[in-house]
Amino acid sequence: MNVAHSRYAPLAFDFPVSRSVKAGIFVIGLCLAVGVVVLAWTSPILATAYWQQWVIVIAALVIWGICCLVAARHWRYAPTGSLKWDGCEWFWCSEQWAGSFVALNTVKVIWDAQHFVLIRGEWSSTHGSSSLWLWCDQSMAPSRWGELRRALIWRCEQPNT
Repeated sequence: MNVAHSRYAPLAFDFPVSRSVKAGIFVIGLCLAVGVVVLAWTSPILATAYWQQWVIVIAALVIWGICCLVAARHWRYAPTGSLKWDGCEWFWCSEQWAGSFVALNTVKVIWDAQHFVLIRGEWSSTHGSSSLWLWCDQSMAPSRWGELRRALIWRCEQPNT
């Protein structure tokens, strides 16, 4: 990396990642909003006495309930650990993986809401490729939030030879 290029590069840091309260509130709000839509859609059917239409209502409520449970489970078992930027590459370290670092091939910002971001990291192993979804919240490490956001948009480039 040349000197002019590295002068603006984000410095190395670790960002602690835990279960995001904002992500949990978002999941609850989304489930409630979809529930209201499902009930509004099925409310005219509830006034009828046809059993075939009641089957549609029950199926819609069951599907909604399953989706809410999957979303809540995803939030409950969200990965915790440390997202490490070494100046050019990303690494993930988790206590669930015995504290070992995994080099991430790609890190993509899926949703940037200024105070929290949804990140998707991918890595390759002998068993194929895997992905990791992380909700990073400013409240997890306020002093490192700017560094994280800078590094997420940074593209590491090789010097011209």
